[in-house]
Amino acid sequence: MVSGQDFADIDSARQETISLVAHKALLFGEFSAKAAGSGIFEDPVMHTYFLHYIFGAVRALAGHPQLPAPLDEDDAVNAMGNALMTFEGSTREEVVGTLKMLYRAKDEAAVHIQEEGRKAAESWNWGENRDAVFRFLELTRDESNFPRQVESSPPIKSDPSDA
Repeated sequence: MVSGQDFADIDSARQETISLVAHKALLFGEFSAKAAGSGIFEDPVMHTYFLHYIFGAVRALAGHPQLPAPLDEDDAVNAMGNALMTFEGSTREEVVGTLKMLYRAKDEAAVHIQEEGRKAAESWNWGENRDAVFRFLELTRDESNFPRQVESSPPIKSDPSDA
């Protein structure tokens, strides 16, 4: 029989894993941003693409074999939210809006950049392959990776249960 304490331990371990993935995402993001140069992020469009890149990285980090158990999609989104709160110092409402935008992205360019972030984070392997942090910089060398006109994401519902 499972006790209430067992559930508390499981939830605590899950939260620790989410925090670990958020921490690794922050490191990967910091190193990738430094490699790309700060000037890129003065452009709000490139900043948004970088968030897509890091969201893809979080999805890869959430399944890393060194984790006690892989995170499910909801926990990966929570890890991205934790990273956003830590790095950007955003309000909860801003983070929720950003997460919805990232999660619901359907346009080809955003999905492509998320996939590139996922592959780069897998290659990075929690810091063992330092060259992987240069992938975003490599992507910036081809402007076609970052179109200015993209398809709209699905509308965000105002239903509070949707958050």
